[in-house]
Amino acid sequence: MEVKKVRKDLLAPEHEKVIEFSGSHPSRLLGAIPGILKDTLKISGSKVYEVEICWDVSGDPVSFSGEWYAKYGLDDRTAIWFKVVVRGNQSAKDLKGSATVTLSGWIESKVVYPSGLKKFVEFYELIFYSSQRRKYIEEGRILIKRIEDAIKKELGL
Repeated sequence: MEVKKVRKDLLAPEHEKVIEFSGSHPSRLLGAIPGILKDTLKISGSKVYEVEICWDVSGDPVSFSGEWYAKYGLDDRTAIWFKVVVRGNQSAKDLKGSATVTLSGWIESKVVYPSGLKKFVEFYELIFYSSQRRKYIEEGRILIKRIEDAIKKELGL
């Protein structure tokens, strides 16, 4: 059996959305992002993956960053992946600072080609499943917009 992965960017041609914030306590996003992803996508915590949380407290302002992935399953072969990256700094004295949030997403399908049926599966993918994938991409765009709105609400924008 041969397995092929098909990956399509949700936000093409831009690839990512960027939110800029300056104000009070921007590092609160590091604690808020996992909850925003779980609540917005209505997924369990096991589908949210924290890649890194970093703090540099060697000087003032304190810099911080975080990266998360979330998996939103659609069917047996397709899932939407969301990536959120937060980078910023804030003063240790008055907690004023700035942060940049980057949102991106992609749809990933795994196609299994059973022995001898590769041409049939390719035909099915081309004729039937590609239209379903387009609907999933549109659903992913809507979900990224909801995540963006939830982050802006958290920041008071």
